[in-house]
Amino acid sequence: MRETRLIRDAIATFALDLSGLCVFTEAAMGDFRVTPAIALVAGAEKVFAIAKDSRFSTALEAATAAQEFAALLGCADRLQVVFNYDKIGMADLVTNLGFVRPINAFLINRLKRTAVIPLMWETWELRAQDLDLGSCLGREVLVLGTNEHHPSLQFLRYVGLLAVKLLLESKLEISRSTILLVGGGKFGEASVDALSRLDSRLAVVCTPEHCHESLKPYWIANSLTSPQAREFISTADALVFVEHEAEHLLLGSPGLTVSELSGINRDVKIIHVSGLVDWQGLEREHFAVHPAHPARQPRVMSVSAGYLGPRPVIELHTAGLKVGEEMARARRAYSDVHQARATALENPLCQDFSPGQYARHAVPFADGDSTAIVPMGEALPRLTIGATTPHCDETLGPWPGSPSHTRFLRGLQ
Repeated sequence: MRETRLIRDAIATFALDLSGLCVFTEAAMGDFRVTPAIALVAGAEKVFAIAKDSRFSTALEAATAAQEFAALLGCADRLQVVFNYDKIGMADLVTNLGFVRPINAFLINRLKRTAVIPLMWETWELRAQDLDLGSCLGREVLVLGTNEHHPSLQFLRYVGLLAVKLLLESKLEISRSTILLVGGGKFGEASVDALSRLDSRLAVVCTPEHCHESLKPYWIANSLTSPQAREFISTADALVFVEHEAEHLLLGSPGLTVSELSGINRDVKIIHVSGLVDWQGLEREHFAVHPAHPARQPRVMSVSAGYLGPRPVIELHTAGLKVGEEMARARRAYSDVHQARATALENPLCQDFSPGQYARHAVPFADGDSTAIVPMGEALPRLTIGATTPHCDETLGPWPGSPSHTRFLRGLQ
């Protein structure tokens, strides 16, 4: 089976070794059924996989899929599928995957002090409703992200391929087609990189803060309301929504309304990877939308990279588990969570939060202002449990890459 070869290759690529560690993750369907098996093949002492009912399957169907796949790989004896969180306190490593979420204060308080939570994506992708970062810091539960730009991973290239696949499924040839990308940031970059290689007439609409350097040659406007955007739409074959950072409405009142879009170009195809739009308006005006059941919340993908095949999920989740391994072993080695954090970050696959990201998640700072942004190179907050809310009492150390970071790491040795 191809999946088993991909799993073993990914484990070798990232040198994943979970021996002696207990993992709490999800039992899911399709290509997402692989995560417990990856942990088991990598030597995890025990894997608890939580199954839940979803639009894809019942909890029992997901449990069966996880167990059967683990049995195929000869490691089902160390897998226990669960239907609640009773076992989460035994875990050294807790993933942030769909059925495990939301990881709220109640669950975080049940974790062992040395437990860690590796994000199966980059830190900027964290949504506040998925993980209570403040409670994690307050309980000294280490949380780091997975560097999707790592040379052995390069995961974001798959986002561009998603846009390509969705366009082709919509019977749009891409080559010599006129395509307007709505959205910037890393998803916009990946989509431009893929589509610009296929001889398309391409333009980008995004806010200036998300217009990265590689997007500037294609950028025409801040929003769809601009005259430049309206003119481009009038001859466009497709609008491709790829906004995964901003949460504002991209199509709909008070911006360009669906009725106005209908008047400009009734035949334009709507392709959705991520971003908030007026879906009711699109349905009312009978626009062609692909995929048929798009995500209706901001910063949620309509289809994951697993839509392309098993490799993206296997590589990303193996890399995420490697981040968890680095964190868990460092947390066992050092009672001080900040020293453990610095040690884990020596592996470039591990990714820290920036000061601005801490602020975005309303993590309180020493001055009591939960929205303050710590300048690059300044100290990050160290949080401890208070009577009600975690509070700041000393520093985590300088931001990695700042001038004082090397001296900080030397001081830990």
